[in-house]
Amino acid sequence: MSAARLTALVLALVLSGVLWGCAPDPRAGLDVYDRGDVRERLSGSGLSALESRAAGGDAEAQFGLGVLYEGGDGVGRDLSRALDLFMAAADGGHAGAMYNLGLMYSDGNGVARDLGEAARWTRLAAEGGHILASVNLGLMYAGGYGVRADAGEAVRWYRAGAEGGDARGQYFLGAAYVSGVGVARDVMRGWMWYDISDWGGHNLAGRARDDLARFEMMPDEVVEARRLSFACRARNYRNC
Repeated sequence: MSAARLTALVLALVLSGVLWGCAPDPRAGLDVYDRGDVRERLSGSGLSALESRAAGGDAEAQFGLGVLYEGGDGVGRDLSRALDLFMAAADGGHAGAMYNLGLMYSDGNGVARDLGEAARWTRLAAEGGHILASVNLGLMYAGGYGVRADAGEAVRWYRAGAEGGDARGQYFLGAAYVSGVGVARDVMRGWMWYDISDWGGHNLAGRARDDLARFEMMPDEVVEARRLSFACRARNYRNC
């Protein structure tokens, strides 16, 4: 087995917990809380006005206020209050609030840690179109965190994130293509997604792409993979 394929396989095994004999910390690799550009989007709304809107059932205000309490930004940090506000916003269909609830349950942050609930809220956010949640749900399926491990489902949700422009989703989708875990092995598609992820700023993607070209690919395959990368970016990552 070549070095590049071994690297990709090791990544897949670490994500699934196989190398350690147990699952790693389910928070590893998950993204940060959705702040939602709250300061910008809620500019001009004083705290009392925001509280009033939240009390009136405004899901955006509930989410924004929850962000402030979760981070202690301009208010005393109160995770219980943040949890209640995110719950209310999630009940109103706010995907960012659902995503944050997934992280709170994953972390045990202000609530008892519950991976099943973390996965449930993350799925709801992903199904609501939240791109970061899509990638996190892929990681949960890869490692069996709160769900039954399913490499195919992991790839499905990585792809949703990748098509939404998330560099993490693009990186993990590339790794899946290179390793053949959850999808048919295709090194040119792997190179393509690594390259796109590198363009998006992922700090591991460039090296993964270059190692793949060095150890696994012929020069003409790299040329074709580069063409695929340009074409995919021109299509805004769709149907790649």
